[in-house]
Amino acid sequence: MQSENREPTLGDVLNELRSFKADVDQRFTKLEADVKETNIKFDAYVKASDRLLGVATTIIITAGTVTILSPFVQSVAPAIRSFLGSNAG
Repeated sequence: MQSENREPTLGDVLNELRSFKADVDQRFTKLEADVKETNIKFDAYVKASDRLLGVATTIIITAGTVTILSPFVQSVAPAIRSFLGSNAG
């Protein structure tokens, strides 16, 4: 009959080490999968940010152009109308 408080054998220690190694390997595998998923999400975020930046730039340039050219077109419009009217007849 064996006592519950016996000293671990070399086989017991080896089994514990194998169990520990399996647990560590499993955690590293999960960590690698998580890092890969995070990299994919980050790449998607970067691409979306680049597209959004391009759209924002286009909107800002268009708004600036309209703001700057609107008074110019309003001041030149009568001259364009008179020019077109004189060439029509």
